[in-house]
Amino acid sequence: MENFKAEFEKAAATRFGSGWAWLVLKGDKLAVVSTANQDSPLMGEAISGASGFPIIGLDVWEHAYYLNSRTAARTTSKPSGT
Repeated sequence: MENFKAEFEKAAATRFGSGWAWLVLKGDKLAVVSTANQDSPLMGEAISGASGFPIIGLDVWEHAYYLNSRTAARTTSKPSGT
């Protein structure tokens, strides 16, 4: 679980600009991936640079956090209060 948390937080924090961090099912394994803008792992590697069946998606677009914390939320993918 700690590996997942670290990988997921890294995928969210290192996404340059707008995009998403995802936990996906690839075959019989779980993977953490990120996509730019409105892209999704369902679009496939050729289009989004990632593939898999999404289980969790974290919106790292500015509108997802700006009103609550301005740009400070971009430095972490942890929910408020954790």
